[in-house]
Amino acid sequence: MRFCSDTNNLSIQISENLVERITTVCKLSYPYECGGILIGYYMEDRTTAVVIEITNQIGKHKTRFSREESGLIKLLDKQWLKGYYYIGEWHYHPDNSSKPSNIDISTMRKLSTANGLKCPEPILMIIGGKDGNWNYNVSVTTKESYIPLRLK
Repeated sequence: MRFCSDTNNLSIQISENLVERITTVCKLSYPYECGGILIGYYMEDRTTAVVIEITNQIGKHKTRFSREESGLIKLLDKQWLKGYYYIGEWHYHPDNSSKPSNIDISTMRKLSTANGLKCPEPILMIIGGKDGNWNYNVSVTTKESYIPLRLK
């Protein structure tokens, strides 16, 4: 799958297999939120991010998700040695729109300035709905802006 910006050259690529893994986690988590991080790399032009791996965690609440950080530093250190990086987050809005909430956007803005992540333009992928009726929202957030991307 490829998500692109209408206003600039930004794009995100994520394989159908990874999207299938994400939706499987969403099915298992239903009716609770779930999520994880996106790991990948940037193409040489620095306008295209490629997601190569996800983490996942089943949630415990229907309307909020807090990702635990246990083990992520070790995982990201291993990925760094392979040339892969933290590039963003994903989570699930069960029975709901994939539109990001104000909290989602605020959280991504905070992550864009987190020194430890070194990711000034984190990607946010939200999956909404439920089995058989998924919808996706992908965006890039900076300290100053929120850039929606559309499936192409």
